Amino acid sequence: MKRDDEPIVWDFPKGRNVRLKILGDLHLGSPLFNRQAFEDFKNSITRDTKIIVVGDLIDNGVMGSPGMYEQTMQPSEAKELLYQELLPFKKNILCAVPGNHELRSRKICDSDIMYDVFARLQIEDLYRPNEVYMCIRIGHKQTTNHKKRPTYAIYVTHGSGGGSQIGTYVNKAGKVGMCREGIDLVVMGHSHSPVVFPRKRIVFDTHNLKVTKKPFRVVICPSFLDYGGYAARANYEPSAYVDQDLVLHADKKAIGYSDEVKL
Repeated sequence: MKRDDEPIVWDFPKGRNVRLKILGDLHLGSPLFNRQAFEDFKNSITRDTKIIVVGDLIDNGVMGSPGMYEQTMQPSEAKELLYQELLPFKKNILCAVPGNHELRSRKICDSDIMYDVFARLQIEDLYRPNEVYMCIRIGHKQTTNHKKRPTYAIYVTHGSGGGSQIGTYVNKAGKVGMCREGIDLVVMGHSHSPVVFPRKRIVFDTHNLKVTKKPFRVVICPSFLDYGGYAARANYEPSAYVDQDLVLHADKKAIGYSDEVKL
């Protein structure tokens, strides 16, 4: 298994926009799993779509976990189903981290469910046990007009903690990006509430003696769970499902949405 500090690097020399989809908080095995939302997600994947996986793909109702007796399948069955669901899209996946639900098994018996699935898919080199540092470069290194090719630094982790107010988690997610110099995009899950928001950090460039403001963007993906169960008992607000469709632009360094450009 590769270490967290071993970056994943992708080069896309054709110079086309890179379309990103975020897959997280699927919770296979939960009675609240929204199969139709997941089918819609899968149907939106094209050959050129790239997927970032942020964990909690199975609910993993192990001994002592909330809702253990409410599961629709055993963890081993959910693990097998996850493999079958990801198999058609394994060439689309850019990277993956586990969520706290998969980490239940690592804590109890040192079993890394996500690594096992990715090893079976033969893409275990795209998996990291806690966090991913990923570099995406679009276009050829050498261009005729000496223009720099867009290069995107992306940080991926599942997330932790939170609370009943989405603002608490949003503030925490923003701090994750603030303390990682050079990151253009932070991708997280866990809160089940989809959010996309821009941030800026102040950069003191001692080489050119300039103080600049470098923007970055934070994306928190939605879950594929209907409302009920633990969320209802804890009086959490229902979370919305939003199909997040991001684009890394090829002609300039900019992160947008797929309906803004023709891919």
